[in-house]
This record gives sequence, C-alpha cells and structure tokens, in this order.
Amino acid sequence: MKKRFLAVAMGLLLVAGSVSGLAASEHDEATGDSATSPGQIAKATLLADFVAGDVAGKEDLDAASIGVATLRAMDIGWGALFKLYQYAAIMDMDFAALAAFIDARTVDGEFEFGFGELKKEMMAADGFADYDGPRNFGQLNSASKKAEKATEKMAERDARKAEKMAERDARKAEKMAERDARKAARGSDA
Repeated sequence: MKKRFLAVAMGLLLVAGSVSGLAASEHDEATGDSATSPGQIAKATLLADFVAGDVAGKEDLDAASIGVATLRAMDIGWGALFKLYQYAAIMDMDFAALAAFIDARTVDGEFEFGFGELKKEMMAADGFADYDGPRNFGQLNSASKKAEKATEKMAERDARKAEKMAERDARKAEKMAERDARKAARGSDA
C-alpha cells in the first residue's frame, strides 16, 4: 500500500507541476485543500487502485495515478471521477477514450454532463449486469476503510497470539530449566 501511495503522490506532483494553473483551483484556495494534501492523495490512491484493478503492475498503477491526477486537475470532483471511471470500465474504454469523452462534454473549461444520462447509458451497456463493484465513491471509500480495519484487527490478533506463544515458550523453557536443574542436583547427590 505504501508503494501505491507514493506512486499516486508522485503522479499528483507530476501532473500538478505540468498543469499548475489547473491544479490550484479556486476550490482549493477557498477550502485550503491542495492537490497534494494527505486527504487528496488518499482519495487519489483509492481511485487509482480501483482504476488499476487488483492484478495491476507498477506501470498500470502509475498510468492510473497520472490519469486520476490529470482529471482531478481539471477540477472534476471525486464522485464524478469515480462515476466516469466506472462508466469507462463498463463501456470498456481506455484512458484516451475516457479523456476524449470528457473533452467532448467540456464547455468553456467546465465539465458538463448529466449523470442520469450516464447511468442510463451504463444500464443499457452489455457489461452493466455483470458489474458487481461499488456503485459510488462513498461505497469504494467505505469498503476500503472496512478492509483497513479488518487488516488492523488481524494484525492485532496475530500480535496477541504471538505474544501468548512467546509467553508460553518462555514458561516452557523455564520449567525445562528447573527440571534440568533438579536432575543435575540429584545427579550430584549420588
């Protein structure tokens, strides 16, 4: 996860540098958010992981990270980005096709699209019935947090288990040392 976080952070920095005028949006100035704040990077990491998929290699993740950062720099919100990537997955679009789709719906630098229309197109698509992933960015975020908590609980459980085993082994070693000491004492008495 650290490698993915760093890859997304680097992607955001690269894109923020190349489209500096877009990265520092009015929203960022008003809210104090930055494209490279920990919260924004966490969201970008989460979305890039979703876009790249479970079996993604470093190149896939890097490409997804840069794609997410590029679109985010266009001031498209996280929920809208998720829906667009979900749409791209269902419609079997690569990033270039998705970028063209977005570009065709950008008027005067503002992305304009009705997500009701998008949902109708997705539902009509062949792959929609087979799609069993999260339906919105909130579900993706929630599932990620649940997975993190489960991983933390497993790690805590494993640590407690290892501690108990170490204590048991220490008691066992102590008893064996006492037994050996008694044997040695009996042997020296004879």
